[in-house]
Amino acid sequence: MKYIKITNNVNEVSRLGLEKLGLSTKRDNDETIGQFGSGIKFAPIAAIRKGIDWAFAGNDSRGQYVLKYVVKEDEGIPCIFYSYGDYEKPSSFTADAGLLSWTDDFQIYREVISNAMDEDKLNGLGWSIDIVDIDTIKSIDGEFSVYIEATDEMIKIHNDFDKYFCVKRTPIYVGKDFSIYKPYDSIFRVYTKGVMVFSDEKESGSDHTPNRGFFDYEFNNLTLNEERKVSSLWDMHYVMIRALSGITDVEIIKNIFREMTNTNLLNCYEQDKIPDGMYSYGVGYNNTLWQECFDSNLPKHVIILEAEQSINIEKTINSKGYQSVPVINEGFFNFLCDRGIKQVRTILGESFKYEYTLEIEDNEKLIEAIEIVEDVLDIDLDRIVGLYNENEEDDISANGITVNLGKDQNTGSDIGKLILINESLISQMSMQELISVLVHEWDHYSTGIGDGNNEGRMFRSLADEKIGKMVYELFKLKKHSSVTA
Repeated sequence: MKYIKITNNVNEVSRLGLEKLGLSTKRDNDETIGQFGSGIKFAPIAAIRKGIDWAFAGNDSRGQYVLKYVVKEDEGIPCIFYSYGDYEKPSSFTADAGLLSWTDDFQIYREVISNAMDEDKLNGLGWSIDIVDIDTIKSIDGEFSVYIEATDEMIKIHNDFDKYFCVKRTPIYVGKDFSIYKPYDSIFRVYTKGVMVFSDEKESGSDHTPNRGFFDYEFNNLTLNEERKVSSLWDMHYVMIRALSGITDVEIIKNIFREMTNTNLLNCYEQDKIPDGMYSYGVGYNNTLWQECFDSNLPKHVIILEAEQSINIEKTINSKGYQSVPVINEGFFNFLCDRGIKQVRTILGESFKYEYTLEIEDNEKLIEAIEIVEDVLDIDLDRIVGLYNENEEDDISANGITVNLGKDQNTGSDIGKLILINESLISQMSMQELISVLVHEWDHYSTGIGDGNNEGRMFRSLADEKIGKMVYELFKLKKHSSVTA
């Protein structure tokens, strides 16, 4: 019978350690991917459910052993028993242990390979993987081996080893705490400590369209769950954007821009999944390098959010001698802008369609709200807050906006960014509401971060209401304290 044999060169592995759930020699070890002590217990049970023969063969203080899992009825319940050939002992597992989470053959294969690599990191004695054709599984001195029946599906996974593990692949770039590889195929993947922990592949029954990536990534500081998968996509996106920020290889950055302009590759994972506002985490890196690479690789080009593309904008850009590069995701667009890359608005200039004024002395309510915010938050809003009036035909009114007006077309002087409050709505707002609007727009002004999607705006609005109330109450408390002192 043919088996996939995975072997560590060790003298002893306790059979009891293979039986007891939660027992792990690797917990809190940053070099290993295994932490929970559960995978190597669930994997053979999952194999049994799939009809895949499995065996452990090793040595411990009690001598040589071959351990197999068998299913037996115990008071009508199918239970797992540990079979050592000459004796059996019951486990605490039923045959359905891990049924909902251990569902595919790759998990079984991955668990054994991961454990073999972890053990090698702990003892440095090496590990190997082979296809063997044997009649009887026996223990061998100096080895601990796992035998998995070489089914067609297991052989397919085995032959695609570099898809699931990056330990044999050569990175094209190694950063401070990450490595990047040429994509294995058309699907975006992330690895931790050599093992694939995230894939954008289409799941069975879903209508998801898989994304390719600019690269395959290896991040060794991701938190994993017991299934050896990324436990937080936000954390994964965070370290990914940090990795992109830290790249200093000119050709690799240029390659990103080349692929951004390839219409067949526009749906790249990085362009599609980076959360809005995450771009600011790249502070401290050489941002000008990205700008230089963009300009040299795509001269006379500017980036534009795909959602903002239109024939009229494109004609205007072309008339100025430029072409646009669409970016799908606002977060990645902001990341590129933060690297100094020209965007459409840089070329067109931002025009403001409403009348505005910085002469606000007569609006006592706004003046009071500004003084409260400045006093409590210790910020300076002088000459950056103004009033604007919307056109009567506008259906949707905003309490306030933050705009970058660029240069005055008449004088050429730089107006820059302004916080503008809707004058017609001030009378309808309470002082707390007006304060929350000022705080909200100050955050836009000072960080450059937008509201994001509708869900993000709704959540931020709830926070703003509380912030406005707290700022106002704190101001009254400070005022009362100064009067009574």
